[in-house]
Amino acid sequence: LEGILGDEPHEPAPRAHARSADVEVDLSIVLDGAEPAARPKAAAKTETVDLDGVFGNMRDKAQKRSGLDEAEKEYKRGLALRDSGDIDGCIQALEKASRAPKLRFGTARLIARLYRDRQDMPQMIAWLERATQAPAPTADDAHQVLLDLADGLEKTGEVARALAVCLELQAAEAGFKDVAERVDRLSKV
Repeated sequence: LEGILGDEPHEPAPRAHARSADVEVDLSIVLDGAEPAARPKAAAKTETVDLDGVFGNMRDKAQKRSGLDEAEKEYKRGLALRDSGDIDGCIQALEKASRAPKLRFGTARLIARLYRDRQDMPQMIAWLERATQAPAPTADDAHQVLLDLADGLEKTGEVARALAVCLELQAAEAGFKDVAERVDRLSKV
């Protein structure tokens, strides 16, 4: 200790080995003259960027939620218009609702049915194709949309495309409804 305080020539202090975790060492004597290390400024900037990112994510989530709320309102409005007999208004509302990824499959499928009921096969096919590009709630729903698409393609004379859809469906779910018979029949055409 005297070597550290400067009373005697500087000799290395003897080392003590602690055998217990309860030993406390006071280094304030040695550290009195030391200046605190400067903190890097980059760390403060990183914290700002992280906060900006956090708030940006919160804003994005709020906007997406707002968009989903609007889409759900349009979906409900579309169903109400369909029930009242305003099919054109229903389709317009459902088209707006289909912009939300969460509602895309269901709305596209419903719009396709409405066009099928109107005998507008090109529109029905277009909306069924949109439905196939969205995640389906169940595998059976996805398979049924593919089957409906193959049906529509066959009715419009697009046999090669109908066969391709049936082959895709057969590869995904062997034995789904009458797909094997359709593949056999379409491959002969």
